[in-house]
Amino acid sequence: MKSIFLFLFLIPIISLKAQSTINFESLLSEQDTFLNGMDGSEGFNLEGVFFPYEYDFEFDFWSGQWAVSTSTDDKTGNASNLYGAITGKGHSGQAYLIAQNPFSGAPLHFKTAQPIELLDVSITNTTYAYFVLRDGNQFSKAFGGVDGTDPDEFYLRWKGFLDGKLTDSLDFHLADFRFNDASEDYILDNWTTCELSELGVVDSVTIDFFSTDVGQFGINTPVFFAIDDLRFRRTNQHPTQKLKSLKVYPNPTQDFLQWSTQLMAKEVILQSTSGQTYVLSIPSGARQVTISHLPKGYYQIILQAKDGPYLGAFIKL
Repeated sequence: MKSIFLFLFLIPIISLKAQSTINFESLLSEQDTFLNGMDGSEGFNLEGVFFPYEYDFEFDFWSGQWAVSTSTDDKTGNASNLYGAITGKGHSGQAYLIAQNPFSGAPLHFKTAQPIELLDVSITNTTYAYFVLRDGNQFSKAFGGVDGTDPDEFYLRWKGFLDGKLTDSLDFHLADFRFNDASEDYILDNWTTCELSELGVVDSVTIDFFSTDVGQFGINTPVFFAIDDLRFRRTNQHPTQKLKSLKVYPNPTQDFLQWSTQLMAKEVILQSTSGQTYVLSIPSGARQVTISHLPKGYYQIILQAKDGPYLGAFIKL
């Protein structure tokens, strides 16, 4: 037993720099369906990233934030098709996310269990937004106007935050008609990579909509878009908070892991030396997690508490 503890003491803390990609395939297997919170769930968590739903139960409709979709409808360009991407499928599979600017006025956003370093994401227009941008409807203009020369634009502003402070922002165009050469004007109709690395290390992201087609009640353009394949790296670097030590026991362990402090959290993140990441839910008020299903090996554990992240390590037998 002494040799095991000596081994644990000598192993350096591993760097949480493994790259992760969220592609949403695990959430839906059936084609031409969607998840939007109508079942009462508040959202979903993948790889430690939480995407909220917003659903209006009084009037029974999806009122914003995110929806998971496997729709293949790339033809119906009106409000009866809220869940279709213009590509008719995801970037790397069938499933993808649809974003809608929330009716509640809350920002469109997602948040993370621990700070992450964003890399990029694939983005395209929804079928609904694409055809309205191209053809207009009773509420919205066709981009470019009658003769195609109006300098219209429809874009997203991504903002990164860490500890509530803005890290940086960037703009990504879903349609742009501002070019001197009209042949360069475009409405996005394929999956396109949006680089997010300049946002830096973040624990939450908000996304705002901007359009040149604005009326008395705000943006006339349908405020929707689709994403897939969100890529990021986990990091134990936290610019504004010092990682605190988390003591866990028993160590080594086989079935469960406990911590002695009264830290309150909803989940912990575990990472093996091979870079495999596990996000485990913590029952309300509990100070332990079950790890019997994990492969044997050395792990880091990160627990995100109210006063910042705690870091520990253990051996799974």
